[in-house]
Amino acid sequence: MGSFVGIVLAGGQSRRFGSPKAFAKTGGKYFYQYAMAALEPVTEQAVVVTNPSLYEMFASRGVKCVNDLSEFRQKGPLAGLYTGMQYVKSDWYIVVPTDLPCLTSSILCMLKAYAVSTCEAVVPIINGKPEPLVGLYHAGTMPIINKRLREEKLSMKGLLEALHVCYVDMLALTAFWNINYKHELDKLEGKT
Repeated sequence: MGSFVGIVLAGGQSRRFGSPKAFAKTGGKYFYQYAMAALEPVTEQAVVVTNPSLYEMFASRGVKCVNDLSEFRQKGPLAGLYTGMQYVKSDWYIVVPTDLPCLTSSILCMLKAYAVSTCEAVVPIINGKPEPLVGLYHAGTMPIINKRLREEKLSMKGLLEALHVCYVDMLALTAFWNINYKHELDKLEGKT
């Protein structure tokens, strides 16, 4: 299976949420801390990929973080994935977004079991649709990702079409509850 490194995608602008989602709190913890906790048991190390405006907020908390590569800044999650791959060498990269506070290491462990030589990526299927922001990507995909970034083909779902993907049907729907708005956070916390 090889080595596994975690990548937390935390470079988005959080426009819909109104403030950086990585630093939203629920249950007394920041969202990014839930992502790091989910990755810890299934990776050798993890890094947060962010943008320059948030870098110091992470660094001041002792979080291992890196800015998106300057040539691909503002290019979305695909650029974040590629940046993380460039920052730390590994056989496999487990990527998670920062806005899934219910995601658990057991979900990632299930996905990790599918990381075999015949796959370039392992991605869950939720409600019949792939969820490429929670997945495993082999180091061998880096040239493909680089090419797509240079061609401005930035869609994560588009990337999946260019790879040999092992899809895993999952029923743990609450684990994939994406928080985009503050009212969704209130609902998660039982305030509405």
